[in-house]
Amino acid sequence: VRDYIARSVVLDITERLKQDPTLGKPDYFIEPQEEQRCTVKQHWFGIGSCWVLGHLYYNADLLEKAKIDPPSPDPDQAWTWDHFLDVVKELTLDSKGKHPGEPGFDPNNIQQWGFSFDPTHHVMRSTFVYSNGGKEYTEDHVTHLGEPEALQALQTMADLMNKYYVAPHAAVSQQLGMNAWQMLASGKVAILLDGSWALQDISKMGFRFGCGVFPKIKTLATSTVAHLHVIYRNTKHPDEAWELLKFLSSDAYQLSLIKQGLWLPSHTSLLTPEGVKSWLTSGVHPQGYELIATKYLTKYAVAFYYPAGFSEAERLLSSALDPVWVGKASVEDALVKSGVIDQINAVLQENKRKLDAAVS
Repeated sequence: VRDYIARSVVLDITERLKQDPTLGKPDYFIEPQEEQRCTVKQHWFGIGSCWVLGHLYYNADLLEKAKIDPPSPDPDQAWTWDHFLDVVKELTLDSKGKHPGEPGFDPNNIQQWGFSFDPTHHVMRSTFVYSNGGKEYTEDHVTHLGEPEALQALQTMADLMNKYYVAPHAAVSQQLGMNAWQMLASGKVAILLDGSWALQDISKMGFRFGCGVFPKIKTLATSTVAHLHVIYRNTKHPDEAWELLKFLSSDAYQLSLIKQGLWLPSHTSLLTPEGVKSWLTSGVHPQGYELIATKYLTKYAVAFYYPAGFSEAERLLSSALDPVWVGKASVEDALVKSGVIDQINAVLQENKRKLDAAVS
């Protein structure tokens, strides 16, 4: 959205929001996440549609067969990283039933992976980074992915595939002709890190599953995002556009998509006991899922900051990290020694100048 703001095509809605008797209430939105994603220099330029975040999905049959207690949706019962690593090793099997680390284990003939995730998706990547105490992008339009906490987190991601062999490379899914959800449902993968939006589809796939919070590497955290609804700055109908934006920011609009498992709430009214009852749906939300919204989202979710220039920065980052995910380069070599971090920061600073010029 900050790219659009930098182009001066988004209407400043600060005063309209303040004066609105419903949306302007200080406790209407989950804060501080809402203001963090919607404002530039304390000016509001949009309102988030909802929240979505990264969490775990698991195949209940596979964990039951291995006699492993599943990850909890309660953040207070989050796994430690060491326990998580032990679990996904135990759930990874080659064609002879051997686990990683056992004599004779064949990493080229794995039949079941303990874990899966998409390292190229910024929500999954930032979930690792935040959990390791690192940062991604900040309001000063600087990437912190070249700092130790972030580098360690990214290397941890790569090691899951290339050192511990508990997670498949992207090429495996392509060879099998399955996406990550299908691999989870078919028993090829035991635990999956994906967005909460995946619940809508996973709940319809006809297998026993559950959800849990991401394990704690150093701190308990996840990454939360969503699109924003905005108004075109030069609209001839600003009042009518505001009425539409207000509707898109209402409980009524969110409810149907939350019930289906696509979204999580961004309004505090939907997190009260009565509010939760209005959207928690049998057959969609597994046992305990309300804790993902009421505790994980509100207390531990970090609003991913999208700087102006984000798309260009991500293209540079993705290209640099490609050899890391297949084990052909270390994260430090790929990002720091290569100079890519400096290139990304140069892009972000140039776009920050445009944003600053557009917002007084």
